[in-house]
Amino acid sequence: MALLALLALRLAKEIGKASRIDYEVVQDQRQQDDNDHQDERQYQPKEEEVLLGMIKGDDLIEIESCNN
Repeated sequence: MALLALLALRLAKEIGKASRIDYEVVQDQRQQDDNDHQDERQYQPKEEEVLLGMIKGDDLIEIESCNN
C-alpha cells in the first residue's frame, strides 16, 4: 500500500510539472502574439494619415515613409 501511495505522489508531482510547463508555454505564446500584434500596429499608418494622404492625393508609401 505504501508503494502505491509513493507512486501516486510521484505521478501527481510529474503531472504538476507538466501542467506548469504547459502554462509557461501558453504564457510565452500569448506574449509572442502580443508582441506580433504590437509590431503590426506599429508599422500600420494611422487612419488619420491615410485619410489625409487620400485627400492630398499622396501615395500610401510616402505616408509610411514619414512614420520611420
